[in-house]
Order: sequence, then structure tokens, then C-alpha cells
Amino acid sequence: MRSRARLIDAFETERRRIERDLHDGAQQRLVALTMKLGLATLDLPPGSAAARQVGEAHSLAKEALTELRELIRGIHPQILTER
Repeated sequence: MRSRARLIDAFETERRRIERDLHDGAQQRLVALTMKLGLATLDLPPGSAAARQVGEAHSLAKEALTELRELIRGIHPQILTER
């Protein structure tokens, strides 16, 4: 019983570290990218090919950010999944 609790505690510590690393790294860069793409659309002629492409890239960046956040939330101990 104690070893199981230690295992869960160790995993939770590692999960928080991974979450923090992703938040401070990849997630932060995706947020910045999404913002820059959103701002870029304001400088392009509406309806132009460039505006459409940047708009698509903006949407893809937002989707990637959402997926990354869901991935972070989905990290959990395998022992809890088995129970």
C-alpha cells in the first residue's frame, strides 16, 4: 500500500514537471505564434490569398494549442487507469 502511494506521488511530481515544462516552453511559443498570426491577418488585404493562408495557419495554431492543453490534462498515472 505504501509503495503504491509513493509510486503515485512520484508520478504526480513528474506529471507536474512535464506540465510546467510544456507550459513554459511549447505552449508559450504556440500562444505567441497564434497571436502573431492573428495580428498578421489585420495587415493583409481582406479576401486576399495571403489573408486566407495566414488565417488557416492561425486556425491550425489554435487547434495545436488546444490539443497540447488537452494532452497535458490527459497525463495521469497508469495505475489509476487500471483501477
